[in-house]
Amino acid sequence: MSWEFVLDQFAAQFGLWWVIVPAILLGIVVGILPGFSPQNTLIMLLPLTLAVPVEQAMAFMIALYCANHLAGGIPAILVKIPGSGGAAATTLDGYPMTQKGQAQQALVLCFTASVFGGLITTAMTMATLPLLAQIAVSQARAGADVVAPSDMMDGRVAAIRRTLDAEGFTGVAILAYAAKSASAFYGPFREAADSAPKFGDRRAYQMDPANRREAMREIALDLDEGADAVMVKPALAYLDVIGEARRRFDAPIAAYNVSGEYAMVKAAAANGWIDEKRIVGEILTGIVRAGADFVLTYHARDAARWIAEGSLPH
Repeated sequence: MSWEFVLDQFAAQFGLWWVIVPAILLGIVVGILPGFSPQNTLIMLLPLTLAVPVEQAMAFMIALYCANHLAGGIPAILVKIPGSGGAAATTLDGYPMTQKGQAQQALVLCFTASVFGGLITTAMTMATLPLLAQIAVSQARAGADVVAPSDMMDGRVAAIRRTLDAEGFTGVAILAYAAKSASAFYGPFREAADSAPKFGDRRAYQMDPANRREAMREIALDLDEGADAVMVKPALAYLDVIGEARRRFDAPIAAYNVSGEYAMVKAAAANGWIDEKRIVGEILTGIVRAGADFVLTYHARDAARWIAEGSLPH
């Protein structure tokens, strides 16, 4: 009798509780004893967590960190979800999420939970892809016409496409964050969302800003996996990337005019140094002229109003 068979029998009998209860007890012990951390504990137990289904492994991780936090150990969730004004989110079943639910899902997905930064190995990547696909299905059920995975994980576009198609959402498009560079221009958003890395940085999965050839390879991979459109992020310092992508690929190209680019314009306008409306017009025109088919921008509300008024220079 193999130990994998024993684990399967426990799972069939007790559901997720057979992993949650031991994880809570272990988290409390780890939180009380000096010199121990949940990160080290998970690394030691990595072979076990990889042997069980994904939902059981993630339930174990969440329970361990939460119990550790309650016992006074390392903070369990290093993600702040704003109470209002943030992006809409849904549960895995497609229902609106509470603030607590948003924090839990952010932890499960490992999108911005710094505590998992050192734990996502190649093996964990394969375990995470089904979760990303489930979230895409959840968003499709909630009414999304487009899903936009920003995680930069290898293979996630193909996994999401397969799962969406299998669930009947063949018409839901995928906008892939394909060329997402490790940039200082994300600073204002990270400060507002309190999502800056607690240690290290995100260069391990975001791209080298100097390496345009890598950006082209990543775009090609996402398109080969089934992306309907691809994104270059940030925009202003990467107009050459947008331009080369336009020349190489016959696919819709998006550009993300990110928070740092927006904040510089707002700060200069507030000090009376620039004409905000003219600057925004030039910026958006320049991004489109470089080759972007559409632009995601924090200027959207103001730009839409100025366009409706016929006063946005272009």
